[in-house]
Amino acid sequence: MYLMHKNKKVLEFDIDRNIYHILDEQMLPYGLRNVFIQYDINMSDEEKIAVRTNNHVKFIHFLAGRMLTIERENAKKILNAYHLSQDQTDYNKACIAISCRAVSMTDCYWINNEQDICWENIDPKRNHLNDIVAHIALKGSSLTLTGEPHTPELTGQGAYAKAWQRIDGETYLLKAAGRYGNEEDIEVCVSKILDCFNVAHVKYEKDYFEDKPVSKCLNMTSDQYSIVSAEEISGYCNRTGLDFLQTVLSIDAESIYKMCIVDYLISNSDRHGKNWGFYVNNDTGKIVSCHPLFDHNNAFDEEQMADPTGGASLIFHEKNKQEAALYALQRCVFECIAPVKREIFLSDKMYQSFMRRAVELKLYKKNRPTLVQKIGLRAFEEYEPVEILVCVPKHVRGYENGYNTNI
Repeated sequence: MYLMHKNKKVLEFDIDRNIYHILDEQMLPYGLRNVFIQYDINMSDEEKIAVRTNNHVKFIHFLAGRMLTIERENAKKILNAYHLSQDQTDYNKACIAISCRAVSMTDCYWINNEQDICWENIDPKRNHLNDIVAHIALKGSSLTLTGEPHTPELTGQGAYAKAWQRIDGETYLLKAAGRYGNEEDIEVCVSKILDCFNVAHVKYEKDYFEDKPVSKCLNMTSDQYSIVSAEEISGYCNRTGLDFLQTVLSIDAESIYKMCIVDYLISNSDRHGKNWGFYVNNDTGKIVSCHPLFDHNNAFDEEQMADPTGGASLIFHEKNKQEAALYALQRCVFECIAPVKREIFLSDKMYQSFMRRAVELKLYKKNRPTLVQKIGLRAFEEYEPVEILVCVPKHVRGYENGYNTNI
């Protein structure tokens, strides 16, 4: 069998015999780069067994990591529909990955166990998407499917019910609410907030899948660009002796600093290594920049809104979110390009929390009290931007030479 990148063979493998042969190191997924140990003719038998075991375990773990977890809403229903085991061992998940060719919307990697098939025949960005699978994934319907399970729903990450759909020739991800019941509205709310700033982000809209409310966004990958998670790059840095923070800042400091500011403003409780990351050029295998920010349906967390510090920073471990945001503001150009209006927010509590933090960061200022406010009646607007354009001198940004595309 082969691990493919589009129509290029990058790894030949035989799981049963524990044989792994790298064909193109540069085009391997970042999760497999610098993972495999090569044989040395001077190795003892015990050392060779250890090498084979290492390579086998690491590859199985990679395949398992591409699969949805049982914690995802409706995951059991998806597996049952295809008569697949719910066993969460890496080996079982790897076997499922092979059966569905490990195909994903996020990149161009897949498993080829046939010689007469090509990427164009199975690329989920251009081929048929099963509406029945989407129905199971979003609504938890108890249905049975026949045929091979070649669907990106088996490799979808995250905990919420979601599904890919083709709408008017475009590929969209639909995501439903979870235990709180309004996460799709929060996702759309944050998208509208970020529209008011010069922050690259995935744009979400409110929609319905039959009678179920969902958020909807366009697929952020393409024939030219795939995405790789920060978690995978962190692992790559650990294996190669690189400092993760220095490495990612050298790639795209501007976007990472903006992410720190955004997460503080929106009281985001769910930024982790799998929901931010980077664009990879599909022709070269090199990282280009950060991809747009996404996955904000857990913003305006009650505990984080109540905590003046915003909680611990994901990027700068010695700082809290408030400190990280203030630090980041001195190192990027964060522009307010349109007023953030009250009607965007789902509640006064969210609006006031956001604006308090925007005032702290000197992005906004509080209006002087009007006569209406003085006599206790509610005013429509309480805040206004300090400036529509907030400029930071270029010399304080750091990494002025642009993106580092060496990894």
